[in-house]
Formats: sequence, structure tokens, C-alpha cells
Amino acid sequence: EPLQAMRQLIFTLLMLIRFSLANHGFAQQGNGQVEISSDSIEHNGENGTLVYTGKVVVRHTDITINANQLTIKEKQGGGHIVHVSGSPLRFKQAAADGKSISGEASRGRYDIDLETLVLQQNAKVTQNGNTVTGDTIRVNLKTGIASAGNKNSTSSRVRTVIKSGETGR
Repeated sequence: EPLQAMRQLIFTLLMLIRFSLANHGFAQQGNGQVEISSDSIEHNGENGTLVYTGKVVVRHTDITINANQLTIKEKQGGGHIVHVSGSPLRFKQAAADGKSISGEASRGRYDIDLETLVLQQNAKVTQNGNTVTGDTIRVNLKTGIASAGNKNSTSSRVRTVIKSGETGR
């Protein structure tokens, strides 16, 4: 019975994530499935979390996340937050126009409802050959990089490398 209850909870959470992502404008891949693979999974019924540990790979629509650990929690008031950590964690999203955005950091937080990914500690994001590095980078997965750095810190710096265009000389 406990194993069946855990399977039902995992199925329900994955379906909630799937429908939440689908209803917020993500392009659907073939069957729209959320696939999470890892070395282990632990369900905590008291706090309503699922924790995936060891070589975690998440694939959904056009997004792939690789991490050491992934935790799915319900937000107060509904929705889900996904916390990821790695050495480093990596993500890649293919855009509809064929271009992609990719990034990495030591840890991150993905808000499914807001479609934002916050990368923290040694964060780096590359889009169309341009790279931004910093301690914190917030990525809007619909529009690209939303912001980088911390306005309240003088020790945190942001670095941007812009790919130069071909001049044809």
C-alpha cells in the first residue's frame, strides 16, 4: 500500500508539472511527457516533497536540466517550485527559431508558474553566442535573460561577452 501511494503521488505531481508547463506556453515535444531519471528518489509525505538524487536528468518539452539533486515542492497557494543543485547543474532550452539558450551554476531554482530559472553561484548563461557570467542570473525562459547580478552587493560583478558580427572584409 505505501509503495502504491507513493507511485500515485509521483504520477500526480508529474501530471501537475506537465499541465502547468503546457498551460504556460511551452512548446510540446512529441508526447509532452515529463521525464525525470536519477539514481534514487525519496518522497517525504510530511512536507510534500520529492527529492531526486544522483545524475538527475529532466526532459520536458524543449528543456533539459542535468543536476546532482532535484527537489520538487508545492508553493504556498498552489504551483510548484523545483530546486536543483549540481557540480555544476546545467540546462539547455531550444527555441522555436532554432537558436538555444544554455547555462550552468552550482545551484538554481525553477518557478514553473513564472517560467523563470534563477541560477546562483558561478552562474553562466549563453544565448546566440553571447555569454553572461555572475553570481546570480535570472532567466525568463520565454524571453531570455531577464537580469544578472545583485544591485545590493558591491562585491558581486557581472561580466558579458558579446559575439561580434561577421564584417565581410
